[in-house]
Amino acid sequence: MFKTTHLPIEVDVTNAESIKNVIEEAINKYKRPPTTIVNCAGITRDSFLLKMDDSDFDLVLNVNLKGTYLVMKHSVQRMIDYKIGGSIINISSITARMGNMGQCNYAPSKAAVETLSRVAAKEFARYGIRVNTVIPGFINTPMTQTVPDKVKDMVIGSIALRRFGEPEEVSDTIAFLASDKSSFITGASIEVSGGQQ
Repeated sequence: MFKTTHLPIEVDVTNAESIKNVIEEAINKYKRPPTTIVNCAGITRDSFLLKMDDSDFDLVLNVNLKGTYLVMKHSVQRMIDYKIGGSIINISSITARMGNMGQCNYAPSKAAVETLSRVAAKEFARYGIRVNTVIPGFINTPMTQTVPDKVKDMVIGSIALRRFGEPEEVSDTIAFLASDKSSFITGASIEVSGGQQ
């Protein structure tokens, strides 16, 4: 029989109280706060800038950027309270570096996540907490499976390795950053993009 080592809990990353409650549930179960945080909540509401609904712009920034900020803020505070270090991995996107037509909300939100991570890395280092960013390129997920073949072919043409990545290639990078093998890495951004330009 296997011992349960995870605690699945639904959380609204745009709501500070929801985040605090999840952290406290984890503390109640494990007698300490989580020491590895992966901020991967992200949504899209694509539209061209001139047609973007303001509420869709705000929603994407609230989930992708403010959610990352709130989870870090409240998680790190409890790590400090317990005097334990840890690793935070924030997920950005290759579109943050390239821009992408129709994503005037998503691309900037993910670019801001990368910058926020660098700021947090400097602020949290004194507590033994590392903060890094993983920047996935186009990965084989349900979201990319809906992309038309013509668009996929165009994207693959811009990727040096000439293929989409696999989810495991992203999760292996996250696992590395969560581990002690990356103990001298903080404030870094690692692209998992197949060399996309």
